[in-house]
Amino acid sequence: MEQNFDIFIPSNRPQMALKTQECLKDFESIIHDGSNYPSFSKLINDCILKAKTETVIIASDKIRPTSNDIKKMLFLLKKGFGFVAMHNFYFFAFSKNLIRKIGFFDERFIGGGYEDVDWGRRLLEHDIALYISIETPAESLLKSSWNYEKSYKFYVQKWQEIPNSWKRLLADETYNYNLGDISTPIQQWLSFKNSFLPKTSLPSHYQLKFFNDKPINLTEIKCSAIF
Repeated sequence: MEQNFDIFIPSNRPQMALKTQECLKDFESIIHDGSNYPSFSKLINDCILKAKTETVIIASDKIRPTSNDIKKMLFLLKKGFGFVAMHNFYFFAFSKNLIRKIGFFDERFIGGGYEDVDWGRRLLEHDIALYISIETPAESLLKSSWNYEKSYKFYVQKWQEIPNSWKRLLADETYNYNLGDISTPIQQWLSFKNSFLPKTSLPSHYQLKFFNDKPINLTEIKCSAIF
């Protein structure tokens, strides 16, 4: 049966990427060369544009997922979560329809970093639920090669931190990227208040309200409900 989702492993460390790909041997996956990218956002946007299907899964070369992890991500997307991350922004999934709704990742976060905070707030603004956890194991969370200092300079231009909240200062940037024709119906996403955001998995600077940290019962996952 044809695989109706794309898995990308963006990496500039071939040996690490091959280990991730081996963990995903039950599925087709693509190692995308992540060398010399100006930002994490641009790297992810290029993977989105390269995807041939409507569902995109991004797996860092540090992540060691199982087939069940992929099935759970797809199940949660089908249940109405707009964005599913099973080890923060090291391993996440979403549909192209989400990009059509809220836009691409903001490439002005030069150097990498803080685009995850930006993304969560944009989902909140559009009232779309997200699922974030750290349940998928990682071999080694090595020090990031991204330059957070550079991206932070743009972050404070786009968002103003205020006590217990934040304020948007800049609009999202629009990119003339072609996602292709819509091949699946626009899904009705769950409201943001249904988000799964355990405090233990989120950096403090997210400053998102923690609506739900109770485990979701997925004991009745069936392949027919996933693929």
